[in-house]
Amino acid sequence: MAEQLRPHSRSLAQVHSLADYDRVCDSLRAGLLAAVGSDWDELLRHAPELTAASQFRRAANRLTGPVVLVAAGLVIPLLPGVGPVPGDSVRILLLASGALALLPAATTDLARGNVQGALDKALFGKNQA
Repeated sequence: MAEQLRPHSRSLAQVHSLADYDRVCDSLRAGLLAAVGSDWDELLRHAPELTAASQFRRAANRLTGPVVLVAAGLVIPLLPGVGPVPGDSVRILLLASGALALLPAATTDLARGNVQGALDKALFGKNQA
């Protein structure tokens, strides 16, 4: 359903006339009525085809940020001029940030709290001892 709503939001943002607005609203209304009536065939009739390329593109978009964070966490501490203590802190911070970025948005607060607690202990526990 989200794939069906995204083009509508783009269309609404680019409306140039009342007729364009009415067309988008009619399409949204028809989709909502189909969803309420559990008419999934009608709802998905105009959905874009799910291809291997589109799935790869979505996965690549989802993983780009976390991969960059993890790569930076592995490389930055190895750079000349970065000492062992700041390098370890940077490594922990970037690796944990990459791990948090991989968690889905619907992850429970408990899981995020556990990861955040471990990160706080790793980063700030050394300074307090």
